[in-house]
Amino acid sequence: MLIQFQIILPVKDILTKGVIVVSNRIEEHLSKLQEKGEKAFITYYTAGLGGMEATKRIIEAQKGYTDVIELGIPFSDPIADGSVIQQASYDAILQGSSLRKTFELMKDIRDGGSQQPILFMMYYNTIVNYGIEAFAKKCDECGVDGLIVPDLPLEEQEELQQAIAKYDTTVLVQLVSPISADRIPTILENARGFVYCVSSMGVTGGKGTFHSKVIDYLTDVKKHSKIPVIEKRRM
Repeated sequence: MLIQFQIILPVKDILTKGVIVVSNRIEEHLSKLQEKGEKAFITYYTAGLGGMEATKRIIEAQKGYTDVIELGIPFSDPIADGSVIQQASYDAILQGSSLRKTFELMKDIRDGGSQQPILFMMYYNTIVNYGIEAFAKKCDECGVDGLIVPDLPLEEQEELQQAIAKYDTTVLVQLVSPISADRIPTILENARGFVYCVSSMGVTGGKGTFHSKVIDYLTDVKKHSKIPVIEKRRM
């Protein structure tokens, strides 16, 4: 099942401390879209759902239609996800999906010449279990462009940030929500790639309601962001 999102691009250029930075596929692609004044389309798929070959075919089928692909890494206790993604994660695990196999899939895709921006959406437990340094190295080797780790707050990111910084090919995407409030400027100060902006209240892949002041909230996020902002939407 694909869950679809739409990016809302801010007026500002992609900047980090006043210097334009384009060092990976996500940033390069979004920069090109921004120059043309276009929005981006991002899809989500649970890695290994239906088998790894099926996942590969789904990724390949999106060439030319999708700007960025999120691959969800199945996890046994997906606390930030609703029933749909929980079930997809459970089914994928039963079908043999794992982080190791997803890395192998990524390597196969990159060896085939694909330059499609792809990121992992996953839980921090999986990274710690794999080994943070080994994980960062493998992301670089297999061409993983970015990470979304919803259960890893800014204050706990240092070890992972330092590990991926050694290769400078994978970016850790920052997540903000209406409850981030006064922390938004701090969270976004050194953000890379894009900002994952939660505008509805509830878990991903489940029913939720939009925040009562969603327009003011999104305006505030874009005001403080130097990079593109993605508003998470369920289709």
